[in-house]
Amino acid sequence: MVEDSDTKLYHYATSESAINGILANGTLRLSPLRHTNDIWESAVFRPGLLNPPPAASDTDADHLARFAELDPLWNRLDDQFRSFSKLACLVEGTSTSTGLMDGSPGWAHIAMWAHYAARHTGVCFEFDRNRLIQAFAEANDIPGRRLAGRVIYVDTSTVLPDLDLRLVPPSTEESQAVALRYMTDNADLLYFQKHKDWENENEFRLLTIDATDSFSFIPIADALTGVIAGQRFPWGRMRELASSTHKFPNATLTRVIFSSRQSIRLEVPDELLPTARQDPADSSIAPLDADHPFRSE
Repeated sequence: MVEDSDTKLYHYATSESAINGILANGTLRLSPLRHTNDIWESAVFRPGLLNPPPAASDTDADHLARFAELDPLWNRLDDQFRSFSKLACLVEGTSTSTGLMDGSPGWAHIAMWAHYAARHTGVCFEFDRNRLIQAFAEANDIPGRRLAGRVIYVDTSTVLPDLDLRLVPPSTEESQAVALRYMTDNADLLYFQKHKDWENENEFRLLTIDATDSFSFIPIADALTGVIAGQRFPWGRMRELASSTHKFPNATLTRVIFSSRQSIRLEVPDELLPTARQDPADSSIAPLDADHPFRSE
């Protein structure tokens, strides 16, 4: 029987990303905030700006000129807020799962399979929570500040503190320090708070904040405990997925089946894997019948 508990974290991916990305490289990618699906995070973000007090000699034209100067500054800060923060988005496990039959363990989110695993044709990765966080904390090639925590869901966004323009130097390079400090000071509100519409995702995030816009990667060799094929995962690629999974000493390959409105997670025996002669592009789905007697772990 497959166990599930709050000691696990899960990540959903397409079959291509799973095989040729995560498993091939042995890493989980942290992507800039601009790539998330949440419009709160991917749309333009402009905190309130505190203006320097006007000079006694300022005219109306001076005031208009001051406001006109805000646009490029706003755009620069917005780009830094969403480029300098990188996320790995995961799903928390549950402590109520019975394993074999359960409607809501971390690997059985129907909406997540549909949205992030290409309509059940992809893969769900299972990680040991503590080992993954440790790998994230100890990775040598991840720059900047690192944070980890669960997302809080709210009806309306909390108003963020204003950003004092008097603290923002004129050059792009010098303003990075101000942007990074603002992001770090307000990380809970910026990166660990989402609208209640996303509450079903039960999200847990790994976050880095640094002055680059490149991807970062977390090594997963010790943390990966399971690779779960979706119900519609292409059967012709199952042997390829098995071969990739076997490179990770702590990981087992299983397959999730949704039947009678319940979730079943079953082992994929080696003897039932497709032959090497089978077309890897074959998208047929192995049926659960006498010819494919999957068994529980």
